[in-house]
Amino acid sequence: MPSALRTSKYRTYTIQEKRKALVLALNIGTKPAADFLNYPRRTVQDWIRQSDAIFDFRGAQTSKTLKGQGRKEVVPFAHGLLTFMKDMRRDEEPLCTTMMLEYIKTNHRCWFNNYVTGEKSIVSADNAIMRLLQRFSKR
Repeated sequence: MPSALRTSKYRTYTIQEKRKALVLALNIGTKPAADFLNYPRRTVQDWIRQSDAIFDFRGAQTSKTLKGQGRKEVVPFAHGLLTFMKDMRRDEEPLCTTMMLEYIKTNHRCWFNNYVTGEKSIVSADNAIMRLLQRFSKR
């Protein structure tokens, strides 16, 4: 009879627990604090690296994260572009990526210039922005 594999549960800690561990680690050292609290040493070391963010956190003490872990938008004006796309479809006009690109060039020129300057050449910049707009239109 095969033995059941024991899986360890992923442990999460509140901001309050992290702050207490940091104070203790700063007073007596990382390894003794981790041993005393029965926390993994590597976890306490990571908290020391993030100590400024942990102590500056202004949310609930029972929160387990520092917030801001969500997906970052590549297109900061996504809502406006989506509204443009819906307006085009509502008016039963054809919508293609070149029309979306024209919208960006006329209304968000600064973002477009910054995006294009990060590419190797004009051809690769055009390809990159077209792929970005195609992926955006699928959502």
